[in-house]
Amino acid sequence: MVGHVAAEREDVACGGQSHAVETDGLHFAQRINPRTLERDDMNGTIIYPKHVHKALRRYLGLENSLGAQRFPYNNTKDFAFFG
Repeated sequence: MVGHVAAEREDVACGGQSHAVETDGLHFAQRINPRTLERDDMNGTIIYPKHVHKALRRYLGLENSLGAQRFPYNNTKDFAFFG
C-alpha cells in the first residue's frame, strides 16, 4: 500500500496508564489479559470492538440503559481500559 505506515508497537494512554499496543511481525493481534492489559499468550483475549464498547458503556454509566439491555454484550470479557 502506498503511503501506509503500520507500527509494531505504540504506547497509548489508557485509564491514566501507558500500555503497549502489540502485534507480531505480520501485524496480527496478540492476546491481552483483561485485568492487567498486558500480553498473555496463554490466557489472554484478542481485543475486538465489542470489548471497547462494553468498557465504554460502563465508563459512561450506560451499561444498564435500555439500549444496553436491548443490545447486550453477552459472554464478552470485561477489560479495564478506563481504570
